[in-house]
Amino acid sequence: MEESPETPKDLHYLITRIINPILNSIIATLHDGSIVYYRDGTVDVTEYSTPELMARFLADWRDELWYKYSGKNLTDVSEDILYDYMETINYIYRRLHHINKNKTKEVGADMILLGQKLEEYLTGKIEMFSGFTFEFEKNETKEPKETNNNNHPKEVETTDIVTSSDDKSPGEDAKGFGICPRCAVYDGDKSEKKLYQCPYCGEWFCEKHVKPTLVLTFDKYQELWKKHLELREFLEEEWHREDGHPCYPYTRKFWEEYEGKKKRFYNAQKIPVGAGKINISRREVVRTSPGSRSWIEPKVSTSYGTWTPKDYTHYDHVIINVKNRFKDWGSIYVTPREIQIETSNIKKVIPRSPSIRFEIRDGKRWIIIPENLYFKAYTSNRKYKTRKYIKKYALIGIAVLILILAGYLYSQGSFNNIGLPFLGN
Repeated sequence: MEESPETPKDLHYLITRIINPILNSIIATLHDGSIVYYRDGTVDVTEYSTPELMARFLADWRDELWYKYSGKNLTDVSEDILYDYMETINYIYRRLHHINKNKTKEVGADMILLGQKLEEYLTGKIEMFSGFTFEFEKNETKEPKETNNNNHPKEVETTDIVTSSDDKSPGEDAKGFGICPRCAVYDGDKSEKKLYQCPYCGEWFCEKHVKPTLVLTFDKYQELWKKHLELREFLEEEWHREDGHPCYPYTRKFWEEYEGKKKRFYNAQKIPVGAGKINISRREVVRTSPGSRSWIEPKVSTSYGTWTPKDYTHYDHVIINVKNRFKDWGSIYVTPREIQIETSNIKKVIPRSPSIRFEIRDGKRWIIIPENLYFKAYTSNRKYKTRKYIKKYALIGIAVLILILAGYLYSQGSFNNIGLPFLGN
């Protein structure tokens, strides 16, 4: 039997006897087991579906009651409890309605019932949750619609109008208005705004934050900056972006497509020149309006292949490309241990390395040298001079040692008994 309104209210009784029986049923309905675990670089990621998140949200609301109202007179804080609960279920109902309307209706009825039980226990009456309507449903407007009866052109009937989330006219009272979670957390702005759905994660944000961006920590950003030189400009833009929202599904899809494209490119490079060439269409990501998916536009196709230089062979008319430094026509001379490169501006020797790539592009020979390997290059004259100086200093060192030894022997009197035959003793 429930306590009468005159009896002092007990928080333990409220949670265990009033809230838990209905709330546990709601949470069980929302649990769908849609949890995905994956690893993004060095970060372990756990991704939940929206119903699963809302189930956890309700559980957190219940657990928070212990910390906020323990030791307090529930009669004095009854309005706060009811207001917090009303805000919670309005948020959950709006989030769920875009995912599964049938489940939302079922859960919504149970949440209203729990609100009535709460209000009855705390205040002894049911007013706030009597005929309760969710804020999301209140935002649905009715618009006049003309009938097909030509005899009564002025007669109208009403119908529910659901405004599309793509309609971005500001200030319109339509379905899709709510609090943007990014604005609320980072800007402290909890005002109602028109919301748009992210096509990747399915979450709803304002126009400023609806665009998906990469999930980047500082360590991950530094790692990618060093690893992917061709993506530095893109990573710089993503790291300093103030709009958009970090989106795990978008991040995962981006890297899957990037690695697949990179793998196809390197597989094409491994085809020998004698086996023919392969045409690979270069593609460029084209950015579209906020919330829409990026699409890939093909560029002009180019012929690719590889070639293998022979040792002790000189090659002219080669395009020498040192990444991030220069690209120029020149010649190379290949040996088993080193490669001599010569252009109109430089003449250097670099050590042989598997990281050096020999490619065929549009019928032209290319040699692509990593920047870190180019730092180890030296000039052939410097190498010859180094060997010359080594021999010179070695001879000087030997002469100095002989003089030191002679001086030591002289100081010991080792030369006193030495005479010349033609001078006598």
